[in-house]
Amino acid sequence: MRACTYRIKIERISFWKMVLKADVYSLDSSLPSKIKKYKIGVLEESIIHLNSTSKLELAYIPLTDLIRLYRERGDILFDKNVRLSLFKTKEATQRLVHPMNDTFDAICSGSLSPNIFPFYHVGVTIAASKYEPEGNNLLSLEAPDVINGCQTIVIADAYERKLQDNKGIKEVDKQEQLNRFNQIKVIAKIVIGTTDEQLREITNSNNRQNPIENWQLFSNDPIHIEIELALKDNGVFYQRQEGKHEAIMSKTENVQAYFNTGTGAYVGVTYLGQLICISRKNIQWAAKPSEIFLNKKNHDNIFDQSIPKYAKDIVLVSNLFKAIKRNVSTITEGEKNPFWVRQFKKPLIKTYIYYIALLKLYQSEKTEMVALKDDYQKTLYKFAQPKLVTAAEPTVNQIIYKFKAQYPEITKGSISELSSKELDRFLSEISIALGIDIKDRIPFTTTSKYPTT
Repeated sequence: MRACTYRIKIERISFWKMVLKADVYSLDSSLPSKIKKYKIGVLEESIIHLNSTSKLELAYIPLTDLIRLYRERGDILFDKNVRLSLFKTKEATQRLVHPMNDTFDAICSGSLSPNIFPFYHVGVTIAASKYEPEGNNLLSLEAPDVINGCQTIVIADAYERKLQDNKGIKEVDKQEQLNRFNQIKVIAKIVIGTTDEQLREITNSNNRQNPIENWQLFSNDPIHIEIELALKDNGVFYQRQEGKHEAIMSKTENVQAYFNTGTGAYVGVTYLGQLICISRKNIQWAAKPSEIFLNKKNHDNIFDQSIPKYAKDIVLVSNLFKAIKRNVSTITEGEKNPFWVRQFKKPLIKTYIYYIALLKLYQSEKTEMVALKDDYQKTLYKFAQPKLVTAAEPTVNQIIYKFKAQYPEITKGSISELSSKELDRFLSEISIALGIDIKDRIPFTTTSKYPTT
């Protein structure tokens, strides 16, 4: 029996030699003497032959054609992929669905051209047993399978359905939005005539790239480049790109630029986000900093435009935090009571303790602590420093003692669980009892004690 064929409208991609004029941003503040041109050789045709029966063709495909193909074939279209759609998972919703829907919204509203989509999207890979050109930019594919790009197709399918079902707008406006949506095209690699073994390896290779963590998607955001520059001005290394510390610091000539960075030390993006959240009492995200990077709104809420001017806070709070964590770990690990052992394992409770201890030490006016802070706002260290650990120990002990002493009282004699709201109220009372000002002298705010500018 002959397999079913499916027609897809395509536009072939042609390539030619190009010359690029590149002026890439860097941390070198010197002006280039001239703009350098770089020659790059590119393909002369869009069909690549593997052997006499197998080939790969590059093409532009209307996104709506892929949606129709999905609606006709269903999830069997992704049967040879390494996974089905993650469309309904929480992470996919934040990381994939919302950003792509935002792009679709901008295109359908007319604020972005449909042509922007291939700039934003890496494309899809389709495998078929054979194909036949039909003219008029039509291509018949026999038994097509999408081996990379199923998330895009499923998200686009849901978006178009929502657009078609929208009864809240005039029909003429709906049609205009659908017309713009219909103009979206994706770059496609069409793989033809491979053996099952070859196709398995192609599929694995298309899905084998190192997984990208959410925070890495923001590494080139202007705010992180500004933070990097601000910290470098203070001799401190900010690793806004994975692996950059190892690459830069492996060269002796680069080390002297980071004169206030201890051996092996650097500030990471996720770590800095956690420090900002703890300081500003965003306990939920401080306990689970991955939440900061689920979408741009969350990210921009934490990494606002003021952060680069708090370079000294970044260094000091980082050093204090390491000393506090060391003390909390040492003290709680010695706990024998099963109830308290369970409480101190909770990220939320530990983070509250970090928050109270951090503000107490940051605001301390004791002569010894002031002198230590003057030293530790300059140089970043990889590990908790003994002097800071010793200085922080009484404060952490006091917080944990008060927590254990007053917890049964707040729960009316029974050692039971508190809700998040009750826990917040309880620990805020401990903060006030310890003389902490929760509105003044707060790191990474206008009341910071150590702004760089």
